[in-house]
Amino acid sequence: MEIQAKLWKWYEKHKAPLDVVLDIACDMIPGTKALMGALRLVHGYVTTKEHVLEPNKIKEIENFLTEIRPLVLDVIEEIEDIKEFHDASDENLRKEIVKKNDVAQEVEKILPRLGQSIVASLSLMETKKILNNRYELKQILGKGGQGEVYLAWDSTTKLDVALKLLPLDISQDTTALENLLSEYHRLVRLLVHDNIVQYRQLEKEEKSERYFLVMDYVEGSNLRKIILEKKREGMPLEKAAELLLPIGSALDFAHEKKIVHCDLKPENILVRKDGKMLLGDFGLSTEIRTSLSMRGKATHAISGTLPYMSPEQYMGRPAMPYTDIWALGVILYEMVSGYHPFNAGSFEHFYKIICENPIEPIDSLGQEKWKLLSSMLDKTGKNRPTSARETLEKLRETTPPIILQDIMPAKEEIFPSVYEVSLEKRKNQEQEETKKVEKETVRIEKKEEPKIFHPKEKFLIEGQKRQEIEERKKIAQKTIEEIRFKEAMKALERKEEKAKAILVKIPGFQYLRKASYSCGSQTNKVEEYCHEKTGMVFVLLLGGTFDMGSENYENEKPIHKVTLSHFLMAKHQVTQSVWKKIMGKNPSQLQGDSLPVENVSWQLCQEFCQKAGLALPTEAQWEYAARAGTKTRYYWGDDMDPQYCWYAENSAGTIHAVGEKKPNLFGLYDMSGNVWEFCEDWYVPYQEDTSQNTIGSMAGFSRVCRGGSFRSGPGSCSSSCREGYGPVWRDISLGFRCIKPLPE
Repeated sequence: MEIQAKLWKWYEKHKAPLDVVLDIACDMIPGTKALMGALRLVHGYVTTKEHVLEPNKIKEIENFLTEIRPLVLDVIEEIEDIKEFHDASDENLRKEIVKKNDVAQEVEKILPRLGQSIVASLSLMETKKILNNRYELKQILGKGGQGEVYLAWDSTTKLDVALKLLPLDISQDTTALENLLSEYHRLVRLLVHDNIVQYRQLEKEEKSERYFLVMDYVEGSNLRKIILEKKREGMPLEKAAELLLPIGSALDFAHEKKIVHCDLKPENILVRKDGKMLLGDFGLSTEIRTSLSMRGKATHAISGTLPYMSPEQYMGRPAMPYTDIWALGVILYEMVSGYHPFNAGSFEHFYKIICENPIEPIDSLGQEKWKLLSSMLDKTGKNRPTSARETLEKLRETTPPIILQDIMPAKEEIFPSVYEVSLEKRKNQEQEETKKVEKETVRIEKKEEPKIFHPKEKFLIEGQKRQEIEERKKIAQKTIEEIRFKEAMKALERKEEKAKAILVKIPGFQYLRKASYSCGSQTNKVEEYCHEKTGMVFVLLLGGTFDMGSENYENEKPIHKVTLSHFLMAKHQVTQSVWKKIMGKNPSQLQGDSLPVENVSWQLCQEFCQKAGLALPTEAQWEYAARAGTKTRYYWGDDMDPQYCWYAENSAGTIHAVGEKKPNLFGLYDMSGNVWEFCEDWYVPYQEDTSQNTIGSMAGFSRVCRGGSFRSGPGSCSSSCREGYGPVWRDISLGFRCIKPLPE
């Protein structure tokens, strides 16, 4: 196998800062430290070639480095400028230096995408397996203390299923196996709940004699992805509790049946594509733990995943219902604060901080809410709440507003002297006003004439003059309005003439109609055309000059003028049905003909455009089309409005069919949210000069993406927001729409 020498030369040059960034990313997701081990192993092979490695592992690590290179390049350069970083004696010290430096904020920005790439690479490094000539393992979904969970294809039922491989030692322990089978049948019989993933089979793999569980596969995402999206700022406690209410109900139901989950963590809380929350990978942990510990195969007699295990699990005590309450409390803490309450690198370290160290309070929580949340993390277990749902309902309740009168002293008590002066001043003013009123009353009663009174004749003359002036103003205003109207009509006629002239010169398109669209309080009419090859509807956008960028973020500065020629833009993001029509195979993770195609790289988008005779929009064309003549943050106004956009707050963690939200004034749908849209340009800083049909820099490391996605916060869905992804980067949140440039 040929090694990518240049890639490894780059890695060798930047190894220290890159390893620190990857290590920080692996800290976010339990079980991903294996990526660092694989990277070091492959690097050792490339350097010395003293041992043999599987070609697919080498290839996947090289693909991983290729994909993340443009993502981490800027951050690595900033780290390398830190003098203390070079002086540090070991990796742990270098890691702490980065976390305390300002560059940590830049590292946090790339962590969600970096984490997704790590998980995907680990999954692809797994060797393809088919169990019992029926279940084909497609990718790993999660890994914990009781086995690995895979997405598998059931060739008998023709359905995707979730398959959990149990530790091999289970099949070698007759007593544990009998208990496991008994517990499995008990779970199947008792754990029938609307928010619990159901078990379907318990089988033994013929070749390895390893037992595995077959469960319903929940198509969607999991709570980990939601936490990653909110990593920097966390989320309100009330919202987090609201999200977890169905999980609380499932736990209470199981506890009533005397069943404990024992391995509750974000990866086991599943979010179906319709937003429904389900609890997966339930039960059987006691039997697995007992078997491993009795056979001496487990380093510690525990079950669960280290960061979410309770003190009693670390001490090897029996799991109780309040064991799950602890894990639920840890998850809540992580969702609200934006970080995990326990960070460690080994069992011993986790044992110490979880069993002995006090828990740091969350500053943003009030005393009552923190008291309730911290009770879930009581180290003894005796003071933890008994009902998960009731606890979540109490945490969900909005904190009553604080009445200032109840906590603030009276005004006189704060500044008595100032307050007394202001009272005296106000009293004097009232006395003066009273004197004026009395004086005016006397004048009216005596029919005294004020000094400004004019003779009758002069009064009439001035009245006539005022009337004439007002009439002249009205005539002038009417004349100005007529002139403006005529100019507007001429401009409209010129645009319509241009549209008619363009119409007869566009090969491959058929004219459809003139359509009217409203956005906010405004209405606009546009010409629509059908692209004959793809069947997509396009809107004619007449060229013009607009202000591009904003002053909100550094990468959106400066605001600069750009002049564009005419072009056609697709009304919708490219759908999966259109993609299949042109390209054949559908690469999307979540499939549906009316859904936008996703999991496509910039290079794949270019291949589609070439085959379809279309193009990706330049970044300037995209923003011109998105703004539709507006200068507000979004094309509908300055505040987020869910009627126009699928984003993190209303998408239920999944993509949606195109065109379900309201369009902008140009009749373009989903210009904000649903999936990011690739542009033609490289992702580089703006230039200040006025540009004509700009296409940006001709070189760079990342390609521009615009519009935000179903996983984005409001800021990423603005008309000016810019992001950059590598040309080969693929993700469920990445899609595109097409344009057709027109002659000037």
